[in-house]
Amino acid sequence: MRLKWEHQISGEGTDFGVSGIGSVFYPHFLSHDDNIYIIHNAGNFTREPDGKGARYAMCSEFNQTNGFVNRYFFAIPQENHPTFAAYWDCHFSDTCIMIDTKPYEYVDGSGQIATASSYYRKVLCLNLTNGDFNEYGECNPIIIPSSHNCPDFPRNLYSNEKYHVYMKSAQSMICEDVTTGNLLWQQKTKLFETGTRTQEVNGKLLFTTTKTNGLMYCINLTNGEILLMHDMRLNGGHYTYHNGIIYFGNGKGHITAVSDKTFTVTDTIKATYPTAGLPINVIDNHLYTITVNPKGGAMAIACCEL
Repeated sequence: MRLKWEHQISGEGTDFGVSGIGSVFYPHFLSHDDNIYIIHNAGNFTREPDGKGARYAMCSEFNQTNGFVNRYFFAIPQENHPTFAAYWDCHFSDTCIMIDTKPYEYVDGSGQIATASSYYRKVLCLNLTNGDFNEYGECNPIIIPSSHNCPDFPRNLYSNEKYHVYMKSAQSMICEDVTTGNLLWQQKTKLFETGTRTQEVNGKLLFTTTKTNGLMYCINLTNGEILLMHDMRLNGGHYTYHNGIIYFGNGKGHITAVSDKTFTVTDTIKATYPTAGLPINVIDNHLYTITVNPKGGAMAIACCEL
């Protein structure tokens, strides 16, 4: 693994800024005709490096080989339409990127369905020929479980036809048999809340933690043995799993590769800014992520050759 290129797109020395750095952490990556398209889900980009002025949602087009920025596309200012939304689908259709913004409805603490009404409710079409954003009719909301007004615990982590894993408390993980409800194992953990998605890979449970610490966990789903507990040095984090390797970032700018067989670090590289808390995607045997300096509003796109 080597850092192939890293390109700064906001902050001092660039043409753009970010108002609210935390809201640009969840982009969607697409590959098309030797280019990488990064669709940011929040409308917090500005045309001033200091982050002031009207705020826009943005899509950036990078050359996949050298990281050269071909074009930036800006959607309607945020004052009119707040954001692309936190849950969406992006795909290509001829020369367009279709962005289904999918506003979400969540189940609140009383079991009622509440709506995140501030989110954009249309399907957008980004025309790559002329750069226009066109709007279509409202898309259907999706319903997701949410911690809005919900008690912290118990909190579900993962379920399949055999196992049901949940947090009984901030330091107690429980696994029960789905059919009988019998306790299969119990594991004591460090104080945390779950961060990004929980994924099962070959009988192993992968997830990250947030709140008081940021840890990359891997647990044996059969017996609860902790196979990996790696300090990410930042609150929360993301990871991706590709060809037997777990990739994740940390608060010091390192991108780490860990084998899913030995659970030892096989490789690590250093990016300019912290990478924890940010999605990591693998496209055509290249790893892409965003690196951010929260203090200065600087954000960069990093590409690693695997």
